[in-house]
Amino acid sequence: MNVRENDCDLFKTVFKQYKRKAPPPDLSNVIDFEKSQKFRDWGVVKCDDEYLSCEHGCLTGATSTNSNTYSTNCPGPNFVTQEVEKTNTNCKNLGLKPIVEWRLFTLNTLPGFIFISNPFTPEGQQMWIRNCLLKYPMKPNITNLGESTNSDIFDDHLLTNLGTEKFNILNVKKLRWTTLGYHHNWDTKVYSRDMCSPFPESLKNLSVFVARILGFGNFQPEAAIINYYHKDSTLGGHTDHSEFDLSAPLFSFSFGQTALFLIGGNSKAVSPMPIFIRSGDVVVMSGASRLAYHGVPKIILTEKGLGWKSAESNNSDWKQYDDYLKNYRINMNVRQVWP
Repeated sequence: MNVRENDCDLFKTVFKQYKRKAPPPDLSNVIDFEKSQKFRDWGVVKCDDEYLSCEHGCLTGATSTNSNTYSTNCPGPNFVTQEVEKTNTNCKNLGLKPIVEWRLFTLNTLPGFIFISNPFTPEGQQMWIRNCLLKYPMKPNITNLGESTNSDIFDDHLLTNLGTEKFNILNVKKLRWTTLGYHHNWDTKVYSRDMCSPFPESLKNLSVFVARILGFGNFQPEAAIINYYHKDSTLGGHTDHSEFDLSAPLFSFSFGQTALFLIGGNSKAVSPMPIFIRSGDVVVMSGASRLAYHGVPKIILTEKGLGWKSAESNNSDWKQYDDYLKNYRINMNVRQVWP
């Protein structure tokens, strides 16, 4: 960054504003996709029909102004009827609500940014939270815990009577990141074809399904970073530019406590917009937003509207996860590495 850019680092200014603990920051101007009365002021566009339907009700069609990005080919009403049935089955298997219940939004000032307000069922959220804490940290995937992952994260790999594996909560709380597929090199910031393990089929299916619904039919999930945020964690302003194909979108799935997310422009001189990201929310960064600076200055704890809560949330098996989520946020971000 040159001197001129540093002198007008508006991203850093806003980041510090929301990171502040005392006095606490004013959150009244944070974009909240649950408050439709302020959409016009924030430049929010609700676009469910635009992205999820066409004249035949085709879930893969689109009529947006970004037609160069989204597919507009409709196979016809007979195919669509079969496709809707198949899609609803896929939704259930992936822990998602039916497509017609999804709520999608874009921002006027940030082309290519798509926000899906919690398309997951409570049971679906629980499934993905379990994956992130129980399955994905296991070898051959790589975590910040290094060689200790397999031996320490679970209690002797003993199965409970419920048929599930109890993890060692003290070691799980030490998790900060897990990498899947092509492993991001934190030192060089470069992906290598030699640093790769099989990409989890479950996360591949979820990512491909959501990508296809939004019209990104060619998207191939090849790498993922799962971040585990403690309530005091932050993520500084940065861009995701290590991938060799920067035209492919980035998909972000969040669970647990709420993040105050900042997203700006292609330099830190652009003042970022603050956005609440709650449990179950999905963010897609494509087009102009793909290389926008973004970060997380604050995790906001809440006990209301927790998307993973269900009738089963109080059983003995789930309690260990629920206790963890009181102070943590989990984020799965998936990207395509190679053209």
